[in-house]
Amino acid sequence: MGGNVNKSIDLIVDEFNKKYFKLSPVTASSLGLAEFDGLMPDESPEGVEELKFLFEDTKRELLNIAPDSLSFDDKIDLEAFASFLNSEIFSLAELPYLKSRPESPATVSSALYFIFSREETPLEERFRSMEQRLLRVPSYLKSSQKLIESPVDIWVADAIVAAGSFLPFISLIKESAAANNLLTPSFNRSCELALNAMDDYRKWLQNEVMPAAKTDFCIGKDKFEHILRSKKIPYNSDELVKLGLFYLEDARKRASEVAAKIRTGASFEEIKEETRNNYPADIDKILDFCRKANEKARNYVIDSKFADIPDGDILEVKETPEMLRHFIPLAAYMRPLPFSKRQKGTYVVTRPSTGEAFKDFNYTALFNKSLHEGYPGHHLHFVCANRHPSKARLFTGSPEAIEGWAHYCEDYAAVNGFPEDLFLHFTMNLELIWKACRIIIDVKLACGEMTVHEGVEMLMREASFTRPIASSEVNRYTYTPTYQLSYLTGKHIIMELKKELYASYKESFTDRDFHNLFLSSGMIPLYLFADSARYHFSRGKVPV
Repeated sequence: MGGNVNKSIDLIVDEFNKKYFKLSPVTASSLGLAEFDGLMPDESPEGVEELKFLFEDTKRELLNIAPDSLSFDDKIDLEAFASFLNSEIFSLAELPYLKSRPESPATVSSALYFIFSREETPLEERFRSMEQRLLRVPSYLKSSQKLIESPVDIWVADAIVAAGSFLPFISLIKESAAANNLLTPSFNRSCELALNAMDDYRKWLQNEVMPAAKTDFCIGKDKFEHILRSKKIPYNSDELVKLGLFYLEDARKRASEVAAKIRTGASFEEIKEETRNNYPADIDKILDFCRKANEKARNYVIDSKFADIPDGDILEVKETPEMLRHFIPLAAYMRPLPFSKRQKGTYVVTRPSTGEAFKDFNYTALFNKSLHEGYPGHHLHFVCANRHPSKARLFTGSPEAIEGWAHYCEDYAAVNGFPEDLFLHFTMNLELIWKACRIIIDVKLACGEMTVHEGVEMLMREASFTRPIASSEVNRYTYTPTYQLSYLTGKHIIMELKKELYASYKESFTDRDFHNLFLSSGMIPLYLFADSARYHFSRGKVPV
């Protein structure tokens, strides 16, 4: 590390944290910082301006650090943190979501869930903090209404659903309070105040906001290209569509070849239906299968020497909480708390909404998702990243690194014969078809070249999703530009870098060293990881 210079970076980050977590206490709660649990964010126009000023002021402080005086790793930290700040500044200033997408119901549920589910904090303390937060919900919801100036109908509809799911979540919290003798009159009163405020907010959305909502949500090609450039993704939007189309065609071809190997003369469609019709009968069997798949995958990582696994990690598999199901149609991963000695991640799987939807949870799809969400994907990545000492890297959650790595792991396992199952190889190509569609839909939705309906139809046609899953997926794509393309684009960039390093250092290069370096580098943008990998491999010593 860089001595006094590194201290100045840490001091800037420390000062930023003190102000940022107070302004964004839900983020603090998500990281396990209990001292902010009683607060709610100020999402009034004035609160947003204060947050924007913090980002800009911190960016100015970073400019006072002379890069030439920094160590190599400190330069990576500095640029990674600056990239985070630039992204936040652009988002607040140029993207429409604060003024068009009512996020408050989801924020309230998350604010409570991060406390409710945090086992490291004593139960009594958690309920005290939730009571404080519940009491702040009415004023929070009221002030956040001022932000919504140009609502978009599809996002308003999402917010109405999120507001409607608040009641069953509060009922669950109250049941837990009663079971632990913590349902005091004051806590019960705080719940009722929050429920009434949420119901008023829901009615406001339905009666005043939705009638005035517009349909146009796209950010346009110029802003989309700006985001790509700021992330230093080496492709423009047109090139990304071509990349998606290439992988789409390639995956179709490979899936057809695997189908013929499974059964002579079998078509792609026949094997696809056979694969999708082989699924667990209920949610309990789905969860049990995922737990066993994760255990097998963890053993694979160890036995194959894929990478090192830190001691003491825990991966819990459970059903997606009801208030999150609308936003998590299939499965998701919730990271371990960065500051906790107990590195426990949570892999949630959503209960299928209909009998037909069980096909989206077939056995091979679930196994592939377990590689992605668990080992050696997100869970191993976050557990290793949390061990990095850099304070600056706490904020550098690059989607291309996070999702690209997890998708790379799916592909690596199947290509290297884990497990030796042709149906899994077939499903891997179905997943690749989905990821290719994500690139195309992401670009075209954001640039105004595709409608939501067309995106849903593409996922149903190409990726074979049922309509509820496809609709939920595409709805999310509308407000996450460049995130959906990060899966396959990130994997593509990782694999290209790996080829480059192998060609340059084939005598000393090993997959294990590459994997360990990636995992231990945090969630830095891929262009910075590429610089780091070239630096360390050129010196013949890869740190872990």
